[in-house]
Amino acid sequence: QQRIAYLRRALRWLARGGLGLAAVPSDVRPLTRRRRPWSCRSAGSWSSGGSAQHDHGATRPGSIVSVKTKAAGSAVVHTYAAGTPGEMESVFHMDGDKLLLTHYCALQNAPVLRFEKSSKPGEMKFVFDGGTNFNPKVDAHLHESTFQVIDKDTVEQRSTVFANDKPNPELKAVLHRV
Repeated sequence: QQRIAYLRRALRWLARGGLGLAAVPSDVRPLTRRRRPWSCRSAGSWSSGGSAQHDHGATRPGSIVSVKTKAAGSAVVHTYAAGTPGEMESVFHMDGDKLLLTHYCALQNAPVLRFEKSSKPGEMKFVFDGGTNFNPKVDAHLHESTFQVIDKDTVEQRSTVFANDKPNPELKAVLHRV
């Protein structure tokens, strides 16, 4: 029960202040870099810088990532490359006692990543937990994604795509609030 409550608070934190709470609950503070509450919400637009680009069209330097809360606060949606043929969405949501990230990819697959608690302050790490419409031993798919909160206006996203059961070079994007 405590784990479920913790993960639900983490989802609310993600939605309101850590990419997506006006105040971070004390037991979720390990997910933040600083101990003081954030005063700004991060839903809105973020500009991407870095090397997070896939062959199928994803977050390129200067592109906008939209962050929205949906379904009465039960999901947080990141939209990448909106309005382009390579548009993709990552949806953060609870499934019982698990916080999941489902990535709806331009490759027309949907890998599911599970939140894994990190001891590193400000880090939210997601690891592969299955998915639909692909064979993970062969097909390219998002396999890991980590969000590192730098400050209230900056988040670093690192992702690893697997293909043929092997990791490709890590992709890195630094997201800045617009």
